[in-house]
Amino acid sequence: MIRCLLVAALGFAFTAIAQDRPPIPLYRLNVEIVEQSDPQTSAPQTMRRNYEMLVEANTLGKINASLRVPYVSGRPDEPQVHTVALGSIIECTPREAERGVRVDCAIESSSVFAPQHRSEMAAGLPPQMQSRQIRAAATIPLEQRVLLSAFDDPVTQHHLDVFLTARRVAQ
Repeated sequence: MIRCLLVAALGFAFTAIAQDRPPIPLYRLNVEIVEQSDPQTSAPQTMRRNYEMLVEANTLGKINASLRVPYVSGRPDEPQVHTVALGSIIECTPREAERGVRVDCAIESSSVFAPQHRSEMAAGLPPQMQSRQIRAAATIPLEQRVLLSAFDDPVTQHHLDVFLTARRVAQ
């Protein structure tokens, strides 16, 4: 009987302690990548890609929207097959901050740069790829679309803007 009362008392104590802890903040992060082709061309184009994730504070959130593309390298008598990810990889960690949310983000966007000739592919040459990488850490206000990075890609002559919006989700 005393054991049962002791177990019940401990259970209530642990429940009370768990209820005293504040909930871990939860954030909805929206990353928008806007790519504009060279404005000097006759018909400039704009491409937008949106990525959204729900992430607890102090936890790494990751989106990997990519395609694994195999390629062969090495000598013809000892070929080696490798893969490379083409697409977008986004990693963000939100942290609570006094005036908003502190985010630490790494964003990579990659693609095949130019079509290759069949002779290059047959020779086992890897595909020519372009890769753009951004690493940014900043405290941003909640509920506001913030320009995290803007740059001109010297390879493609395109301009890229990366926007981030953070919203705290009620728990």
